[in-house]
Amino acid sequence: DANSARRVFDFVRFEHRCCNFLRYEIVLEPKVGPISLTLRGDAEATRGMKELLDAAHAARSRKAKE
Repeated sequence: DANSARRVFDFVRFEHRCCNFLRYEIVLEPKVGPISLTLRGDAEATRGMKELLDAAHAARSRKAKE
């Protein structure tokens, strides 16, 4: 919906301020289809994103076990 699309766009605008070395791709599927966000970067940026996402996933898993 429009609210979700706006939230994704606002997130990308905010993140782009500090991470302007990344490429942000937002895809809005036809009708009321899903919204996709893809982040792309060079090898160093990709490693950094993977480490960040792995750490967030580990923290979420620990919290779920509490």
